[in-house]
Amino acid sequence: MAKELENIFDPGSDEIVQNFTINSWHVSQSVDALTGAEAYDITISGSLVVTGSTSLSGSVDIQDLPDQTGEPKVLVVNGDGTVGYSTNVNGSSGTSGSSGTSGSSGTSGETGATGPSGSSGTSGSSGTSGSSGTSGSSGTSGSSGTSGTSGSSGTSGSSGTSGSSGTSGSSGTSGSSGTSGVTYEGDGGMVFVEPGAFTSVSIEDYYYPENDSWDIQWVGGQDPTVNGKISVNSTAVENVTVLKIAGNNLSGTTIATIADIVRGSKIYFDGNNTPAVTYVAEGPAVQIGYIGYPLYQVNVSVFEILTGGSWNVGSIYDFNIINPLNIVIPRGYEKYEISYESNISSPLGGVTAPIRLIVSGGSNVGDLSMVEFRGVSTNGDFDQYADLQYGTVSGSLEENSKYISLNNTFDTGSGFLTFQVAQSGSNIGFMLLGYNEYN
Repeated sequence: MAKELENIFDPGSDEIVQNFTINSWHVSQSVDALTGAEAYDITISGSLVVTGSTSLSGSVDIQDLPDQTGEPKVLVVNGDGTVGYSTNVNGSSGTSGSSGTSGSSGTSGETGATGPSGSSGTSGSSGTSGSSGTSGSSGTSGSSGTSGTSGSSGTSGSSGTSGSSGTSGSSGTSGSSGTSGVTYEGDGGMVFVEPGAFTSVSIEDYYYPENDSWDIQWVGGQDPTVNGKISVNSTAVENVTVLKIAGNNLSGTTIATIADIVRGSKIYFDGNNTPAVTYVAEGPAVQIGYIGYPLYQVNVSVFEILTGGSWNVGSIYDFNIINPLNIVIPRGYEKYEISYESNISSPLGGVTAPIRLIVSGGSNVGDLSMVEFRGVSTNGDFDQYADLQYGTVSGSLEENSKYISLNNTFDTGSGFLTFQVAQSGSNIGFMLLGYNEYN
C-alpha cells in the first residue's frame, strides 16, 4: 500500500517558522514522493495546471464532472498513448457478448393416464439373517440333595472371579475326600497336617478255599448257564483274558468272594489232566447277568503257569481266590485302623490276606506320603494273619505291577511308614524312605 504525503512537523518544536530546526527527515518524504522513489498518495486542494506531457499509469477517477451542451466531443487515446478528443462518437460495432444463463425450468405438465401393469419381476435374493435374540433368563435352582459326609480337607485352589448371585439352592451331597493337607514352608520345606482320627478299613471275603467242585463249561467265552460253572475265552492257557463265573457253586451256595474280586486278586485253577495256572484280575468283578443267581465277568492276565496245556470242557480239581485289600494312599498324612473278619486267623493252609498300600492316581513324582497304621484290640496283631505290602510299580496292567512285603519289618502290627512317589515311563510306585513301629 502507498504511503500518504502529510505534515509531520511537531507544533512548538520544529515547525516551518523562523528559529526552528528543520531536519532532513522533514523533507525526505517530499523528495521520495515527487521523484517516485517511493509510492505516496498526494492530496491536492484547488486547481492543478500542468505544462508538458503527463504520463498516467493505472485508473483515472474524475468526480463531479459538469454537464456540457452543444456538439459532443469524446476524449480518446491514440495507439501511442496520446490523449485528445474527437467529435465522431459512433464507434465500430463491438464483439458479440457471451451467452446469457439458461432460464429456470418450466412447471411440470399434468400426470398422464396410468399404463397397463408390467409382467412380474424375478424374485429378489434372500435377505441376511437377523441378529440373534437375547438369552433367556436363568431358570430357578433345582431342589437340593441331602448333605453327604464331608471329605477331609484338600489343598485350596486359587480364587476364581465372583459370578453374579443366583438363587441359593439347599446343600447337595458332599464330594469325595480331598488329599490330606500339606503346609508348605517359606524355605521350601513342608509340614504334614495330622488328620486326627483313624480311618477304619476291613478285610472281608478275602479268601475262597479250594473245597467245592467246579466245571469248565465253555472255552469260547459264552455265559455260564448252571451253578458251579466257569467259562474261559480261549483254549490256550496263556491267551485267556476273560473269565465268566457263576455266582453260586454246584450246591447253589452264593460265594461272596467272587463278588469281591478287585484288581490284584489271584484266581487259581488246577484242572483234571489239564493246566494248573494262576490268573491275576485287572479290575473288579462286574455282574453281567442274573439267572436266579448272579453271573460275573473278570478281565485277567496270566500271573503264573504251573502246568501247561489247553483248556477243555470238564471238571477241575481246584479253584480258589485270594482278594487283596487295596488302600489308595494320596500325598500327605494318612491314618488307618485295619480290622478283619473272624475267620482270618483260622488255619487256611498258610494263606495270608494281602493288604496293599498303592499310589493314588493323582500323585506326582516326588510327592511324600506318611502312613500310620494299627490293628484293633479284638483282633490282636493282624500282621500274624495278613501280609502288609506296598506297591513299588503300578503299571497299566496288574501283571506288570510289583509289591514288597513289610511283614518282616514290623513285629507289633502297628507303626509309621514314609513313602516318596517315583516314576519310570508309564509305571509309578512308592519308594520306602523310612519306618518305625510302636506297641
